[in-house]
Amino acid sequence: MITARNILSFLVLVLFQVFILNNIDYSGYLNPYVYILFVMMLPVKVPRSTVLILAFLIGLCIDMFENSGGVHIAATVFLAYIRIPLLKVATQKRGEDFLSVKPSKLGLGNLIVYALLCILIHHFLLFLIESYSFRDIGTVLVRTMMSSIFTFVFVLLVQLWNFRKKDRI
Repeated sequence: MITARNILSFLVLVLFQVFILNNIDYSGYLNPYVYILFVMMLPVKVPRSTVLILAFLIGLCIDMFENSGGVHIAATVFLAYIRIPLLKVATQKRGEDFLSVKPSKLGLGNLIVYALLCILIHHFLLFLIESYSFRDIGTVLVRTMMSSIFTFVFVLLVQLWNFRKKDRI
C-alpha cells in the first residue's frame, strides 16, 4: 500500500524540514512545520495503523534532529489519528464517499478547509505540549497562528503545483 513515491516524499519532507525550515525562526514565533504534509496527503485507503506508525516515524525523525523530546511525535500521531474525521468535516461527506486526498479529487475549497484544520490542530497541540502550561496560552495562540500561516501557504503552493502538474500530463 505504501509506494516508493510515499517513501521519497517522507525523505524529502524530513530533509527539507531539518536542513532548511528549522533554520527559519523569527523570535520564536515563526516555526514552519511542513513535514505534516506527508501525513495529511497519505492515501485514504492506507490502514489507520500504518498511518499512525508512519506519523510516529516522521515525528521521531523531526524530534531527533530538533532534540525536542517527543512533542512532534505526539502532535503528528494525534493528527494521523484524526485525519479521516477532519477530511469528513472538510468535505462534508460520510463513510467512504471520498477516495482520495488529491487536490483534483477534493476541490480547492475542501482542500483549503482540510489543510487549515490539520495545520491549526497540529500546531496548537505542538506548541501547547512544548509550553507545558496553560499559563502561556497567549503565546501558544500567537505561535500557532504565525506558524500556521506560513505552513498553510507552503502546503497550498505544493498542492497547487501538484494539481497543475497532473493537468499537463
